[in-house]
Amino acid sequence: MAPDSKSAGFRGPHSPRRLHLLLAAALFALFSLYGSLVPFTFQPTEFGEALSSFSRIGLFQWHRASRVDLVTNVLLFIPIGFFALGAWLVDRKSRWQTPVAMVAVGVACIALSAFNEFSQFWFPPRVPSASDIQANTLGTVVGQILWLLVGQRLVDWIRTVTASSRPQQGRVLFLTLYVVALVGYSMMPLDLTIHPEEILQKFKNGRVELIPFAQGSPANLEFWWRQLTTVLLSLPVGVWAARFRTAANAPPRSLWAGTLIGMCVVIGIECLQLFVNSRFPSATEALFGACGVTGGVWAVRRQSGMSLFATGAGDKPLAIRLTWGLSLMAYSLYLCSHFWWPMELLRNRQKVIERMGHFFNVPFSS
Repeated sequence: MAPDSKSAGFRGPHSPRRLHLLLAAALFALFSLYGSLVPFTFQPTEFGEALSSFSRIGLFQWHRASRVDLVTNVLLFIPIGFFALGAWLVDRKSRWQTPVAMVAVGVACIALSAFNEFSQFWFPPRVPSASDIQANTLGTVVGQILWLLVGQRLVDWIRTVTASSRPQQGRVLFLTLYVVALVGYSMMPLDLTIHPEEILQKFKNGRVELIPFAQGSPANLEFWWRQLTTVLLSLPVGVWAARFRTAANAPPRSLWAGTLIGMCVVIGIECLQLFVNSRFPSATEALFGACGVTGGVWAVRRQSGMSLFATGAGDKPLAIRLTWGLSLMAYSLYLCSHFWWPMELLRNRQKVIERMGHFFNVPFSS
């Protein structure tokens, strides 16, 4: 049963509580300020001059913006609207609080967006824009609607998972976050398009592969290295598909059912990339992703009852724990070798020092 007191959301028995949602909203708000000011090239400006210029940007007039800027600014404020409204409404059943909270959060987010844009007068080459404030406002509204639709249910589900004494539930939650992160990563850098002519142009330019192995040479070592990466990235999706939304003591899904669910994810990723200008939808990668998914489902079924998803973790045989430990080590070593490829060791000391200097660049400043 939901807590009745106003402070229960801060001191409830299980996470996430109201304080956690408030901290999440604050972190995303700070990130929005950070993203608005990079690369932090400060330039002194008179406050009165900045205020006068800001009053002329036409906040209440519609301004057209590039699709990339529009999507980025909308997405930037969706989590702020979601978590801020959640911090206000979580575990509260009073209906009158919903419209009050939505208005208050909306005004606060508009003020935050205006502050971000106003601050840009001191940090060129950033340029204050009314279209950014309008897009941020739209993102806030979308985030609030998402909270009203699924927010409380999502919090209740996470609490059920975190309150469970079964290790399987926490691992399924971790794998769910992995799948969400994989989908998000596959959509980067979010240069989205829904214009039919631009999508058709991708087909004409050969940037959509509908037949496996139609593009890329199987005789090329780099081709197989890339597909091995696809397989390994898809393995956890198969593990997730075998166990997601199954009872704690129930056996994993069948190989066919788990593979079908996982394939929907990997094929869905390739389909979504059709709407990302810089991405290359590939039937070959979908095929190898399906292989990785199948391998993940098979591994869970093979080790079911005494492996990673066993209910009694302390009773695992040493061989099973050793197998999973070695598998994790091998997976980590592969990830290292993937990012080090083609492993051309740099021996020039001056170049090493020069490249190390880039390590301290301000993130997202390029």
